[in-house]
Amino acid sequence: SPLNSEWIEYSDKPRNNFYDYTVDIQLKRILLSPKSIKEKEYTETKKIEDGWEYVLDQNGNVMKDSLGNDIKRYHGESFLLQENSYELFFTSDNKGVYKAVENSISYNFLIKHENRVTSWLYWIDGNKNIIEQSARLDTIIRQERILEKSKKTRLSQKQSPKQKLFHIGSLLKTSYEHLRDPELMLLLLVSIIEYLITRNPDTSKFNVEHSISRQFKLKCAIIIRNHNKEYNLIELNQELSKIYSQRSDLAHGNYKEDFNIDEVVDSVLLLYLYLNYILNEFISDRELIDYLKDN
Repeated sequence: SPLNSEWIEYSDKPRNNFYDYTVDIQLKRILLSPKSIKEKEYTETKKIEDGWEYVLDQNGNVMKDSLGNDIKRYHGESFLLQENSYELFFTSDNKGVYKAVENSISYNFLIKHENRVTSWLYWIDGNKNIIEQSARLDTIIRQERILEKSKKTRLSQKQSPKQKLFHIGSLLKTSYEHLRDPELMLLLLVSIIEYLITRNPDTSKFNVEHSISRQFKLKCAIIIRNHNKEYNLIELNQELSKIYSQRSDLAHGNYKEDFNIDEVVDSVLLLYLYLNYILNEFISDRELIDYLKDN
């Protein structure tokens, strides 16, 4: 033993000679480790663009469904309204998701099955449509502001598309929460359109309200007609003129004797339709919306 010395000796096995002391050792835990440890850290990454990703089998081939179509799954940042993605499968845990999906399905006239169950696994009426629209949103959410060197930042580029969508979503949410107040809804919906495509004119040359009214009618008509060629432009101009006139009267408290709340309700319904065209144009052709904003 390395503990032994000239006059002291230790032994782990009993001998016939005399011992001054005996020691009982009880081992409760034994830790074993290698003589040397080598560690190497590395990170594996895979860049996947938001939108769609094909599902592969063990051999790396694209999997097919029962009809022979490629199987792909959605992943992105525009549709997951909850903090935990698994909450998507439990409507009782997140009423916000439940309400949003139900509204989307009903507003898009997707309810077809009478005996459906209102949870994501069985939202057979609308889950495909919601995923497709989410993938469309992701295409613009990823875009950044367009900043040109040695030039003043254009009005349309003060905010990114993602920031604009968040602002618009907030206004739409507020409008929906005030269904019993069509006057406020009209003001909010018109403000969304102004936010996207109108600009403040030169006050030294133009009457501000008159100029914005002209912008509102002209730019809305361009986008709406672009989506639906069946619109009569003269009638469309009359509808837009009436809406902006209502907006001005409500904003300035100019209530007329012949004021009719039913006409405001009709205008709100039209505004939702027009906004559908404008927002779709913003998603599919941001360049056009930015051009209209700046000019």
